[in-house]
Amino acid sequence: MKSKIFLAALFAASLFGTTACSDFLNEDPKGKLVPGGYFTSQDELNMSLVSLFTKVTDSQSYTNMMYPQWQGDDITANPGSNKQACAQLDAFSPSADNKGVVAAWNKHYDIIHEANFIIDNAQRTPTSKAELEVALGQAYFWRAYAYFYLVRVFGPLPINLHNEDDHGTAELSSVEKVYEQILADLMKADSYNLPATYKGEPRQMFGADVYVTQQAVKSTLAAVYMAMAGYPLNKGTEYYAKAAEAAEAVIQGQSRVSITRSSKQNGRKSTLWATITASKRFSVSTTLPTALGATTLNSPVRCFLKALVDGGTHGVKLLFGSVCLMVLVRLLLMILSS
Repeated sequence: MKSKIFLAALFAASLFGTTACSDFLNEDPKGKLVPGGYFTSQDELNMSLVSLFTKVTDSQSYTNMMYPQWQGDDITANPGSNKQACAQLDAFSPSADNKGVVAAWNKHYDIIHEANFIIDNAQRTPTSKAELEVALGQAYFWRAYAYFYLVRVFGPLPINLHNEDDHGTAELSSVEKVYEQILADLMKADSYNLPATYKGEPRQMFGADVYVTQQAVKSTLAAVYMAMAGYPLNKGTEYYAKAAEAAEAVIQGQSRVSITRSSKQNGRKSTLWATITASKRFSVSTTLPTALGATTLNSPVRCFLKALVDGGTHGVKLLFGSVCLMVLVRLLLMILSS
């Protein structure tokens, strides 16, 4: 019996003796995607973007994340039921565990986390330069967007660009430093010269671009410059001019219909342009919604107003005719319902 035990022990020892300890720590997962072995194909690059857009969707999929933007508006004045968090924000006194504040923070840092993963690792993908730039453009844009949202709600922020786990010890960066990072990310996205439109799902769905376009980058740059021009940075005239330049690039680049009128300006004729059809920044779909809302910078209404301003008496007549038509329709409905 003792000899059998001795032989068994000797056999076990021989197994451990012929295998290095480190071999037991080398992971070779089967049927599971892990960060170190990811980005080995275009499909995996596409999957990383789906993950990013899923986080963007999560930041817009229910109302909690919007609570901080509602404060002071009395949108939900009912203090009962589940509206206490709204009431706190209406009074500008949210608690640390206010569900709207917590959700706004967490959901937008989730976007940053996914964007960081793509920015740090996508270069490993064996794909074309054009496809890589599209992917990186999306990541830089959405990271900028998330920080742009957060800095306007919370002010100074911890900046994390590489998904480093700091265990909550990172120092807060000033509002100006956060804006510098936002501009750097948007400039990087702009340098990739993203397409003005896309073809095929999921990049374009139901006739609308889901992936971020070059117009989206430039129009968001305009919004950031506008924010920096005013409170709290108060950079003033120079940044208002930068905003106008970025917005003009979108308008000129996306013109569909020109409204031309001759006028004397310093002895020269001028041609005034207005975009009548909407030039999309990016759109919202049920599966891959993009943020900054479903509206566009150059919407038909916005462009109609531009035509009104630039169009002189013709624009006034057009506006007056539209108002008269709406009044007549309203009167007709009243008569039919009486």
